[in-house]
Amino acid sequence: MRNPLKVVIAGLGGLVVAVGVVVITLSAVGIHLNDSASTPSAVPAPAPSSVPSPPPAQSRPAARAVAQAVLQAEAQVLGMPPRQLTQQLRQGTTLSQLAAQKGIDQASFQAQLVQDVKPILDQDVQSGELTAAQEQQALRRLSTQIPRWSQATPSRATQ
Repeated sequence: MRNPLKVVIAGLGGLVVAVGVVVITLSAVGIHLNDSASTPSAVPAPAPSSVPSPPPAQSRPAARAVAQAVLQAEAQVLGMPPRQLTQQLRQGTTLSQLAAQKGIDQASFQAQLVQDVKPILDQDVQSGELTAAQEQQALRRLSTQIPRWSQATPSRATQ
């Protein structure tokens, strides 16, 4: 028969390993055993961060609606269907290159983009996809910068 001392030591070794795995797993998910008697009030509040938190889930559909409206308006300014514009962007052509081919400078493109996107965004507000505040924010942003002006790949929301 086996040596009973070796069996006991092997069993204890296995137990130590199992407890170690549990402690490491709990620590990895943020549960510390030294806080076992803590109450919710004993948990320190997270320090304020200067990094903005991600937008709430309900704004993602709004971001998608704005991105689709912008793509549609960009295509209108360039006089092509949105699918063709997406195809051109995927092939590496930038908005600035496409505008240059049509003889449109950046300032004219931007002014026309804002003018063309407003009715599209108005429809999105009417349908409930956007709030009026989200529409105004998008229009303000577009009046100061053109998304993807020098970037060829369309955003994920427009794909």
